[in-house]
Amino acid sequence: MEEGISTKAAIPLRRSRSTSRGSIEQSSGLTARIGSGIRTTVAPARSLWLASLGGTSFAIRGATTIWQSLIAEGASVERWLRGFVPGLPPQS
Repeated sequence: MEEGISTKAAIPLRRSRSTSRGSIEQSSGLTARIGSGIRTTVAPARSLWLASLGGTSFAIRGATTIWQSLIAEGASVERWLRGFVPGLPPQS
């Protein structure tokens, strides 16, 4: 049934200690330098992206606030006008 699988040999879970790590450290240094360069290049673009999102958010919030203020002011003026302009029906 299970041909070719031997249960007598253990599978090593760790690397042997005789493996040199010099090449790994060199590549991680290179990777760190490349990653640093990419982060430096991408950082201004991300800042611009975040600033545009923030500006849009402020504009929407500001527009909503201004719109509500304009509606409230318009309602106030309409109530005031109903007392002075003949022919305007009273507010129902």
